[in-house]
Amino acid sequence: MKKRSLEIKWAIIFCLMTLLWMIGEKLAGLYSYNIALHEYITNLILIPSALIYVLALREKKKKDFNGKMSYVKILISGMILSLMISLLCPLVLYITYTFISPEYFGHAIQYAVSTKQASLAEAQKYFTFETYLFQGMFCGPIIGFIQTALIGLFLKTREESHFKNTSTIQ
Repeated sequence: MKKRSLEIKWAIIFCLMTLLWMIGEKLAGLYSYNIALHEYITNLILIPSALIYVLALREKKKKDFNGKMSYVKILISGMILSLMISLLCPLVLYITYTFISPEYFGHAIQYAVSTKQASLAEAQKYFTFETYLFQGMFCGPIIGFIQTALIGLFLKTREESHFKNTSTIQ
């Protein structure tokens, strides 16, 4: 467990950031009177999410790998982080839709129907805890892996060339 303590720490930080984000969305009215903006603004969570992945992977590189971490090791660590976040996802969603914004699904259904984005039946089927749980637990790791793959390009330790310039041109 000690080996993965950094991933556990950062998964918890990620989940706390997500809950703070949800509180911010609630305060901004994105679950009620500004619900038309929700589908656009909610995606901005990718910014703090990527920042957390950067900080987590940098700390992993520094503390567990003495500042030298290959791209593959970054991918593995990021995937483990993503899976741990997915395991905490049901709790985060439960807190969000039970305590922070229990009215969200009703407002989302009403908005989707009133703007003709979906029929009542379609909206009722889509805007459910179960649908959001599925998205969080199964789409979340995919997004996490993509973020890790991109971040890893910048964080990986660059290997020194094994070939030195040995030309003796004078």
